Amino acid sequence: MNKRIRLGIVAAVVGLVLIGVGFAVFVAPKGMGADAAVVKSDPQANVPVSVTMSSDGRRLALEIDWDDELHKAVGTDRFTARVMAGTQEIEQQQWTESRPDVHAFEMAFDEAEATQLLAAAQTGDAVVAITQQADADGDALHETNFATVLRIPAPKANAAGVDAPLPPELNVVLVGNYRAAASTTPPGKDCSSTNMRPGADLSGCDLRGADFRGADFRGANLSYANLSGTSLVGVNLSLANLSYANLSGSDARSLKLGRANLTHANLTRAILIQAVLLAADLSYADLRGADLSLASMTFAILRGADLRDTIGFRRSTD
Repeated sequence: MNKRIRLGIVAAVVGLVLIGVGFAVFVAPKGMGADAAVVKSDPQANVPVSVTMSSDGRRLALEIDWDDELHKAVGTDRFTARVMAGTQEIEQQQWTESRPDVHAFEMAFDEAEATQLLAAAQTGDAVVAITQQADADGDALHETNFATVLRIPAPKANAAGVDAPLPPELNVVLVGNYRAAASTTPPGKDCSSTNMRPGADLSGCDLRGADFRGADFRGANLSYANLSGTSLVGVNLSLANLSYANLSGSDARSLKLGRANLTHANLTRAILIQAVLLAADLSYADLRGADLSLASMTFAILRGADLRDTIGFRRSTD
């Protein structure tokens, strides 16, 4: 959909529902129930997303408006929808073939998965991460990456009907200025309208659970960013600033971190198998429980780093 037209429509709708009340009314998809949890992305996101979770946590309805310009550009595309409970992946769907402009589909979970997702929603740790990536030059690195990360609010039992005015505390959220007040996890910066590419400023971004496999983020500023539970397999983060970033529980196999700044970064339980940390600065980083098997750490700076319970750590200076 043309972004300018789309923004005009969304702005008009949001203006109507927010005038004088400070909260939004969104109708849940048919069959999800009046007490379903609904969340929508910032309308200016590169990839706008709407997510509805049923009250029992067994169904998740998604509507994704993929970015047309990126989709039509020359190159190889990858589209991913990932549901996370903390750093634990619940479900993932991924496509490399052409997608509909507005892509609506559902995910279904078993009882154990639903219980885990609902528990995470209560603490603000349940998210849906949508990524659209493009490799224009065929080098197997995605130079353009769009990501929309939505926190799933916990469903509220006995909620008002969908056609009735909803109280401000109901977990219906418009990401941006309107967020779930019940969450215990401080929200990070919404970077859904940012082009994530080499040298990009992604400082403080909430990118939890996103699938960035094969992305090219060389020289990017990711200081204070939340990358917990993300898939960073084969990502190039050479010369990037990841100081104070949270990469806990991330799948960072074959991650390239040559000369990257990881001072005070949280890498607890990160999977760094075969990662390249050549001359990376890990001063005061927390690496407890990280898997460093076959990782290259030549000339890495480890002053004050916490290496307790790491797997496969081998100090090397040659």
